[in-house]
Amino acid sequence: MTWFRAALLLAGSSLVLLTGLCLAGIFGAPTDTFNHLWPVWMVFAISLLVVTLLARQLALAATTTICITLLAAIAMDKRDIPHAQGERDIRILSHNLWGSTRAAGGLVHLVDATEPDVIALQEAFNHLNPILDQLESDYPYFSRCRWESTRIYSRFPIHGSGCLRRRPAINPVFGVAIPGLDMPSSAWAEIELPDGERFMLGSIHLTWPDPLSSQNEQVEALSQELRRVDPAQLVLVGDFNAAAPARVLETMANRWQVTRLTRHQPTWPATHPIVGIDHAFAGENWARVEIEVGPLTGSDHRPLIIDLARNEHD
Repeated sequence: MTWFRAALLLAGSSLVLLTGLCLAGIFGAPTDTFNHLWPVWMVFAISLLVVTLLARQLALAATTTICITLLAAIAMDKRDIPHAQGERDIRILSHNLWGSTRAAGGLVHLVDATEPDVIALQEAFNHLNPILDQLESDYPYFSRCRWESTRIYSRFPIHGSGCLRRRPAINPVFGVAIPGLDMPSSAWAEIELPDGERFMLGSIHLTWPDPLSSQNEQVEALSQELRRVDPAQLVLVGDFNAAAPARVLETMANRWQVTRLTRHQPTWPATHPIVGIDHAFAGENWARVEIEVGPLTGSDHRPLIIDLARNEHD
């Protein structure tokens, strides 16, 4: 059984290395990328613990237990998320359609079932227009980007809208973008609620995490654009391609001066979601009433149904 014990030692060594990489990422190292797949490492660790206990490899089981404890500590979410009691002021449906006609049809049915006030889409490419145009009778106000795949549809009036795009960046809402930085694909709209109050909504689609792509650069580019907006009235939803407990989510919230309202809500892959890469962020004027992960639509993502209320604060 020497080969079996060698395999266990190799698996245990791999787990120790993975745990170290995840811990280093939490403290700012480039290895934060590994934290996006935290559920995979935890399943691996628990499986290894079971095998080592059955094989009576107690020293390796103890090491595995320590790794599990450290991984669990990494994932502890002690953030104070503002919650509102009572009825919502707005319902936002956010969904990455994956460019799928099937998902676009599923979205139309989901809209009928959930009756959101605003719809924020990502990867809604132009070939989906014949299906998505069905929304315009109930959502006559919209922000749609010719060169990008992010969109916003609203029942409520939109008083200003525009898009950010990847290189070269063009920003009709806020002005000229910062040269040299990679912008995330995003649609923007200043929406007026029934009581006359306005807020700024962004439908955001970030690229993959560093070092696979330029996500950190996009986070910084967006933070520079958001300096022109009052962060208190800001709502950002969409596909951020970042999963807890990755430190980059905290970086996003801090740089954009908003609070992440999602917690432990996996949205990808759609058939058996294990990681939550779709999120909702909001400024201090907003509080979470409820956020639900929606059903399968045909996309590789699950949608988010986001109920928010104005935050009563001094």
